[in-house]
Amino acid sequence: MAYNGLKIGKSLFSILKNNANINVASLLNNDPGLIQPAPMRLENYPVLGITYEIDSIDNIDIKKAYNKNIPVNLVSAKLEIFAEDYGTGAELARVVVEELTTLFVPSNYGGVVIQGINIDNVKQDFNPKTRRYVWRVLFDIRLYN
Repeated sequence: MAYNGLKIGKSLFSILKNNANINVASLLNNDPGLIQPAPMRLENYPVLGITYEIDSIDNIDIKKAYNKNIPVNLVSAKLEIFAEDYGTGAELARVVVEELTTLFVPSNYGGVVIQGINIDNVKQDFNPKTRRYVWRVLFDIRLYN
């Protein structure tokens, strides 16, 4: 079974919103509406929020013992964490990166079996138009089919 971006996006939302290990909800004042897919970002520029976007899905076959192929998907994705206040945004970005790497538990999230997440890069910027600090987190998700 191949995964599509919508299903993976739902699982990413589930991780950010519902995972018991993640402290993101409390930093977002328990408002799940502040976690959104990138194309649906609120137009009124909220003070704080997270957007996510799936960039690509690559199918990879890995040979294990006895020449059995295990279908794996490698997904490239991006999170944008934005905040009006630098300190709040920096803390939210730190918590998200820490929770997605060191405290993440491989499991089934919304019908998607996620084996692991690898952070590639974190960039910080300031958007003068919206007057928001923005942290872009680029990462890879490894999925089993």
